[in-house]
Amino acid sequence: MNRKILLIIAALSAVLLATPLVSAVPWIYPKNNEKFQAYQAVGTFSVLDMVFGDHEYIPSFEKVNKLIISFDEPHLTHEITVGGNTYQLGTDFLMTDCLTNAVFYEPVFDDPAKLLPITPDGYRFEHDLVYWTIDFSAIPGGIEGTLRMQLVATNEENTFINNLAGTGDLQNVQIKATASVSYVPPLTLSALHVGIVSGWPE
Repeated sequence: MNRKILLIIAALSAVLLATPLVSAVPWIYPKNNEKFQAYQAVGTFSVLDMVFGDHEYIPSFEKVNKLIISFDEPHLTHEITVGGNTYQLGTDFLMTDCLTNAVFYEPVFDDPAKLLPITPDGYRFEHDLVYWTIDFSAIPGGIEGTLRMQLVATNEENTFINNLAGTGDLQNVQIKATASVSYVPPLTLSALHVGIVSGWPE
C-alpha cells in the first residue's frame, strides 16, 4: 500500500472518529401483535469503497458548494435475523446493486488546497441514500425471492430503513428499521439495523 493511500486512510479514520456516528432509536416491535417480528441485520464493508468512489464537486473543485460521493458498497459480511431464524450472506442469500450516494452541502475542508477524496471536515447538511438488493433466490433450497432495500439518512441523526419492493416469497414483506454505524480499525465499518418486519415467510 503506497504512502498516498495510507495518508488517505489515516485522514478518513480521523474524520470517522471525530464525527458522531449515525444512530437512531430502534423500532420497538409490538410483542402482543403476532403480525410483527423483530428484525435485525448486521453487516460490514470497507471504508475504501468511499475513498475510491466517484467525487463530484459542485460547481467546481476550486469552489465546492456541494460534494456528492457515489460508490458501490458490497458488504464483506451480512447477517439477517428475523424472530428465531438467522440468514447469512453467501449461505442463504446474496447482496447485489449496493449503491450509496452521500451528499454534503457547503462542505468545509481543513486544507482547501488539498481536497482528499474523503468526507469533508465539516458541512452544513448531509443527505445519504443507500440502496441494496437481498437476493434469496440466488441460493437454492431456501426462501425464494428478492427484497429491494433503501436507507435514508439526514445529518447523521435520522437514519431509517425500509424495503421498496419484494418478489416471490418476500412479496408481502414490510420492513421498518433504524441504523447505527461503528468504525472497526483499520479499514472496516460495521452497520447494525434494528426494527420490525411483517409478512416474513415461515
